[in-house]
Amino acid sequence: MRGEDQAEILVQRGNAQVVLRGALPKEKPVIEQRGLVISGALFGMVDPAFQADVRSGSIMVNFVDEGGVAENAEVSKGDFLASFDGVEPKSLEELSALAQKALEKSSNATLLLRRVNAGSSGLFGYVERSLPIRDFFWVDAKNPFGQPR
Repeated sequence: MRGEDQAEILVQRGNAQVVLRGALPKEKPVIEQRGLVISGALFGMVDPAFQADVRSGSIMVNFVDEGGVAENAEVSKGDFLASFDGVEPKSLEELSALAQKALEKSSNATLLLRRVNAGSSGLFGYVERSLPIRDFFWVDAKNPFGQPR
């Protein structure tokens, strides 16, 4: 359905049928998207439409290396980044600068993560994790495998 000109969904509600029509914009292929890998967690920007729907913040964990530093720190795919060492980064560039400072200090960073169903009574809960900053690097179409700094 995504990227099609028009799509229709037939919904049966009681004795009535309703036809929903619409289109979803085509998403960029994953290889064209840009991300920042920090200690084995791939951070990326949240789609603005999704961000508005869930009031999530602008940066999300898209992937966590199995057995890596981030997984051991209990960072999970799907976590939204609320803050990094007390600062709420609005872009991957801001997050990169914060990671660089933590790497230079050879310190752990405190991540406040917004997690779906984190045991709270609402949809979201917050978890705080200490992430040792071992490396970070960009991944994108020109650099799909990244180079640690």
